[in-house]
Amino acid sequence: MFEDLFAYPKVVARHHNGPEASKRLRYLKHLADQGAARETLLRTARELLVIAERLDLSGGRCVRQAEIDAAAQSWARYQHARNRAWGEKWSRRLFHDVAAAWLCFLGQLDEPAPNEPKVHCEKVDDFIAYQHDERGLSASTLANQRWQVETFLEHLGVEKSSIADITVADVDAFLN
Repeated sequence: MFEDLFAYPKVVARHHNGPEASKRLRYLKHLADQGAARETLLRTARELLVIAERLDLSGGRCVRQAEIDAAAQSWARYQHARNRAWGEKWSRRLFHDVAAAWLCFLGQLDEPAPNEPKVHCEKVDDFIAYQHDERGLSASTLANQRWQVETFLEHLGVEKSSIADITVADVDAFLN
């Protein structure tokens, strides 16, 4: 699989010799079987190598979200300091999202027990229903919009008890 993605022998060797190569290959094959595009597989393969180098996955141990967050933040700072990224947000998010999906696939993601419903979940459901019924948006667009709104509300946390309390400064802080 690495040979199919990368042209340079040294890059292929780096991926083969990197930590958790068999687990990374298994996940990439899974994504390919799901129909992932070549560019998606390339981006994921590069990120998986970084993740495997920065997280201890030995012995099948479960990794906590806080550990992923810390490693993602460290990687994002490194990328930004080396002028490989304009800011830290997208490097951090890519690291976190790929790591969480991969660890979930492996059964090594230590997820917290389900707790109370998400913040403002009824209002988000109403918004998505409006977007579907009145605007006729596709299921893919609706899923994307739900994810964006829920991510924003999770960022705010419980400190904003009402949607009316959300300010432009809150939106700016989330986007930066």
